[in-house]
Amino acid sequence: LAREHPDHPLAKERDAADAFLEMLGRKGTQAEADVLRDLFAAQGYAVADLSGTVGLPRHERAERTADALRAKPEVLYQAPLTGGGFFGIADFLVRADVAAAICARGGGGADAGGAEASEGYAVWDSKLARRARPNQVLQLCCYAEMYEAMVGAPPVGAALLLDGAAARVLPVRLSEHRSYYRSVRA
Repeated sequence: LAREHPDHPLAKERDAADAFLEMLGRKGTQAEADVLRDLFAAQGYAVADLSGTVGLPRHERAERTADALRAKPEVLYQAPLTGGGFFGIADFLVRADVAAAICARGGGGADAGGAEASEGYAVWDSKLARRARPNQVLQLCCYAEMYEAMVGAPPVGAALLLDGAAARVLPVRLSEHRSYYRSVRA
């Protein structure tokens, strides 16, 4: 609230910055940049970097994602998504053929993030954690819902990129978690 509406009366009651959380945020941002560099750019994949949309109104940011999707780059980085009353930024939207190639090389399995589909994008999110946590899977479900609202079709898959720069691909079968996500969302 304070960041988006600094003149709001409650903005004055903002909590003081937490040094530990700020440090984790910097590490997470660096890990995402490392994944972008090592997993996608270094392999020669065309990346549409949407991280520069910060500061624009949410609807304009989401429109940039929609425009980028129509151009069909191999990877979208920091893709703003909106739908169902939510707004979020997916670390990566990975075209199905690229997801398949990465998963085939890295042993992520045939369904790791949409590898079996021929068209569309998979939602991938980078995490510093070594193991998936329920809130991370719920976050992917929410991104998938927003992606579907914007595109008119569900993503071809989803995955968590665990362990920061190590980028271990963990496929997430959204169908197994959708019911729980919907109950939490409600």
